[in-house]
Amino acid sequence: MADNIGATSSSSSKICPSCAHNNGVDSSFCSKCGKRLVKESITPKQILLSAIVSLLVFGAGWGITSWVQSSQGRTKPNQIYTETKTVPGAQSPHGAIEKVQDPELDELRSAAEKENSPEALKKLGGTILERVKAGAGEAEQALLLEAVDVFSKAVEKAPEDPMILLNLADLTFEQKLFPQAVKYYERYLKLLPNELPVRARYASALAFVERVDEAIQQLELVLEKDPRNFQATAYLAISYAQKGDMAKAKETGTKALEFAPNPEAKSRLQHFLSSLEAQGAGGGVDKVIRTNPVAGDKFVKSEQKGEVLNLYFKNFPMQAMPPFAKEKFFGQLYPQVPAGTKEIVFMDSESGQELERTKVPER
Repeated sequence: MADNIGATSSSSSKICPSCAHNNGVDSSFCSKCGKRLVKESITPKQILLSAIVSLLVFGAGWGITSWVQSSQGRTKPNQIYTETKTVPGAQSPHGAIEKVQDPELDELRSAAEKENSPEALKKLGGTILERVKAGAGEAEQALLLEAVDVFSKAVEKAPEDPMILLNLADLTFEQKLFPQAVKYYERYLKLLPNELPVRARYASALAFVERVDEAIQQLELVLEKDPRNFQATAYLAISYAQKGDMAKAKETGTKALEFAPNPEAKSRLQHFLSSLEAQGAGGGVDKVIRTNPVAGDKFVKSEQKGEVLNLYFKNFPMQAMPPFAKEKFFGQLYPQVPAGTKEIVFMDSESGQELERTKVPER
């Protein structure tokens, strides 16, 4: 029995970005939907609760509060048992997952398996997320993965339960499974269309699947009902920047500063607006990077060396970028590189280490 949170065991599953099914870590194709699992597919160890655009305005952990509101009054644990175990035979329909050993969770798992009801699964899922909110350290990844599995089972039994749908939407968003998040947010909003904070998060998910125009429409709906909504106004500014309309981005972002709920949120947004102001400095590549809501504040400089363009960043989580987001980012850079450039190299400005490199397609 551990008195503090230790490390989980190594990952034994790979999440399909299309259907959120848990597959074996060495799988090449999803056993549920058949989609190819690319090398960069997100595994439990790679699940991060940060490095995404929405954190610029929403802040870390914005989903956790709503998750645990439905935990039915469970008491907080005195400790979390961090040894993990892979559940044998748990391949259908949700795949094998690692579970954090915890006496209270084990009791709720047994009850959920015995009762096989949405109520029992909701109680288990809510308690798991209480553990996350209380601080689970390295065990957090295994807990989040189990929560997705639990609520996925629950939604099959209660497909119109708002709490289950919202938990799944927030969880899949946090894990960067944005197509899944869009689906669950849409189902939730069909039931409760006037939930403005959820609609703003839905807009954020839309932007991540390259449906920026629809994201703007959703944010405008929120602002029609709540003109001083900071989240919607700030993310609308970011969406305008993604479309290349810098004038609207600056105007909307400046307006959002008036509604900032705390100094941290205001500082984040001010930094983003400053990056827009800096767009005139440097070449086309510099402008694209400085106006990017994720990479802009991490960018240091660009340096051309013959046929290679070196881009320097500080504390830039390149490896955490989902494959589709990375592909889109590179696609925005290629048309802007100086003539004759054959390769772009991403560098860490402090260590001098190479983060990644990509070949520039022939034009």
